[in-house]
Amino acid sequence: MIFDELDEAKKILKNKDLEYFKLSLLTILAKYFRYLGKGWKETKEELIKYCSSQNIITFESQDVKIIDRAITNAKKYLLRVPVMCYITEKELWEIETLNDFKTERVFFVMICLAKYFMETNTAVKPKTYENPKLIFWRGTSELFKEARYSNNFFDRNILIGDIQDRGYIETVPNDKRTKNSIYINTYYPESQPIIFFKNPDKIYKLYKAYKDDRLTICEECGISIIKTQPNSPIKYCEKCSYERKLKSNNDRKRMKN
Repeated sequence: MIFDELDEAKKILKNKDLEYFKLSLLTILAKYFRYLGKGWKETKEELIKYCSSQNIITFESQDVKIIDRAITNAKKYLLRVPVMCYITEKELWEIETLNDFKTERVFFVMICLAKYFMETNTAVKPKTYENPKLIFWRGTSELFKEARYSNNFFDRNILIGDIQDRGYIETVPNDKRTKNSIYINTYYPESQPIIFFKNPDKIYKLYKAYKDDRLTICEECGISIIKTQPNSPIKYCEKCSYERKLKSNNDRKRMKN
């Protein structure tokens, strides 16, 4: 799963060694150029320029078709950019009632992913509900991967069943019964926020840190960070710490000049 398409687009642009023109990559780039304010004509020109700059493969006239498909996709979806999300006190309390660390961690990750994709909904015309719903749209294989749960398929089904038996989730098939979504009932947005995150990559680590009472808040951006020691003086997340150090170095250079 790509949680930060803005960062991903910048990485793609640096890659001049594509082995083939992948629709998903070009779609992210198309959304990125639109994010920068370019029109569809300019976006197509930028995509052609990028494809033509590749070292391994040659861009040919028939390849314009994949660019057109990427632009069609980009007209339906915006670029996914991280935003602040949080897990509340009451949600954490219900998670802990499962009384099994692995099950708790999987459910925690499910809620985090559902909240993140709800807050960063990229659909140009998002589906609306009369009452706010927290829905996990992704496949359970993606969930278990993000939760670092490697047990077999049988154990995974039992785990999901245990959460559902508590009434915390409900599996709902689509109209054609070709795909299931998971409606999450453990959703209390008005409760006190406890854990804050802007990107759910490796989010599973935050749950263990919460259980071990090793979470604190970055004084710069406000996300939850993990203390290496219970009384660790850590104040900033890795990103903010790097940016502060960079600013400090630049300030020193300016003073010398």
